[in-house]
Amino acid sequence: MGAKIVGIIDIVGGLINEEGFTFNDISHFFLGKKGNTLVADNLIPFEEINKRIWSLQTEIFALCCI
Repeated sequence: MGAKIVGIIDIVGGLINEEGFTFNDISHFFLGKKGNTLVADNLIPFEEINKRIWSLQTEIFALCCI
């Protein structure tokens, strides 16, 4: 049992990993953020991620803050 995080989105962009992000990935994103903004080398621009994230195969969608 458990859950996979397959997408993360914020006001500037986001990330998708359909196989699921690892605990280390999530820790890296949390520790690397600037204020409340996600920072990543492969950040997908907001306009694109906002279209793509809603079509991911998921069972739940959780609004969360990291």
